[in-house]
Amino acid sequence: MILAMISGLYVGGYYEGEFGYYVHQIPWGRHRFEWKISGSPMSNTDAYGSLVTETTQQEGQLFYFQGHLTLKKQYSQVTIFSREDRFYVPSPLLKLVNNDRLKDDSWGPKASGLRFDFWEKYGLYITGIMSKYGTWDGEAYIFKGYKKFGTKGGLGFIYLKKDWRGNATSYNDVKGFEGSIKIKGPLRMTVEAAQSFHPEHEGKWSDRMAVETELRSFRFSNFMLATSYFYYGKDFIDELSNRFNPLFDREFGRKGIYSELIYLVPHKAINLIYRNRTYTTNYWLGMPESTSHYVSQNYIETYWEFINGFTFKASYEYTMEKKDRWKHLFFEIGGESRKAGGKVQLKIKDIGVNTHEVNVPYSIGQRLIFGVEIRYNITDNFQFYGRGAVGHAICGSWNSLFLQLAYRGFKNSEIYLEFGEPAHTADGLVNDPDVSDTKERRIERRIKIFYKFWF
Repeated sequence: MILAMISGLYVGGYYEGEFGYYVHQIPWGRHRFEWKISGSPMSNTDAYGSLVTETTQQEGQLFYFQGHLTLKKQYSQVTIFSREDRFYVPSPLLKLVNNDRLKDDSWGPKASGLRFDFWEKYGLYITGIMSKYGTWDGEAYIFKGYKKFGTKGGLGFIYLKKDWRGNATSYNDVKGFEGSIKIKGPLRMTVEAAQSFHPEHEGKWSDRMAVETELRSFRFSNFMLATSYFYYGKDFIDELSNRFNPLFDREFGRKGIYSELIYLVPHKAINLIYRNRTYTTNYWLGMPESTSHYVSQNYIETYWEFINGFTFKASYEYTMEKKDRWKHLFFEIGGESRKAGGKVQLKIKDIGVNTHEVNVPYSIGQRLIFGVEIRYNITDNFQFYGRGAVGHAICGSWNSLFLQLAYRGFKNSEIYLEFGEPAHTADGLVNDPDVSDTKERRIERRIKIFYKFWF
């Protein structure tokens, strides 16, 4: 894997070759070569760089650089980076920062920038990030400072800005505050508040606010309780998050309470969980309305662990919104050993919806989704892996399948033979929307050989 070590620098790389075709269609190929250098060229530094060339029949030849240079001190470090994901910033309740909205992912991170971190000394934790998107002409800025008061709690401030480089108001910024205090034992109270500016959502100041207060880790016998109150203004927009982004989760315009109760069964590896989120909102199906309505989301789960690595999980979800009643039932049995592993999942989604006729047009109706995942080590160097799912509803049936044979018997090499499409079930066998909400899904009749060699 390592070709040479010169003056503390490690030099190596790898080659990837991918060849495949859809049945009855034109074959395709991809070649990727990456040359890597990493090490410490000077004291208190860390450097990494890779030159990548990639050739595909569809895209032609691509050539780019990714890497970083870090200068480290006892309590701080500065990193200049290119095409790397270095955007993690904690936001305990509101989740104001999501890496996916910053790293500019397009088959890998494309953003570049500078990150500064300072920690622990005087109880201070400071992070600053300046970055530039790679696929469009925009920039992002993040600053967070947090002062920790021993084990008693702390106070913090955060500033976010996404600038799409237009006129004087072509940006979205967020200013936030957080505080945490230990009350007694593990019981802790946390508060986070923020206000945003967005040129397309210039409401009054209260509509541009988001506030959440949480009490967590209240313990009584084998019970654990957490609860929070939240208010998310209808014009609170944060494009560096998923939760308050108009293109993603769109959780603005909500006010309500969240509760969580966990029971640990004595002397058994069994957990019982109940969660409830109840709120009012003036958004329905992602669109604003003139009046607010009530939403209640309920989740019940039990999880069991048995000897020999077997597990069992069951859950029930029930959501009430206007006249809609969304009910989902989920079961999973799984097991792992050194030789093999796998799980079986069953989900009944949208129970009672469109069972005889289509009276709810924004749902494909009650459906049963069944999924299986299997891993088996044929030998120490030869493995089989497969997963598939089948869905059925009043509108018909659909399916997805992915199979893989992997061989690692050659030195510094891996060879894969694959059939089907892995992306359809990548986010859960029966929970990935590509299967659970897509009645048009069919098995992709695709065969692919993938080879990887390190040097």
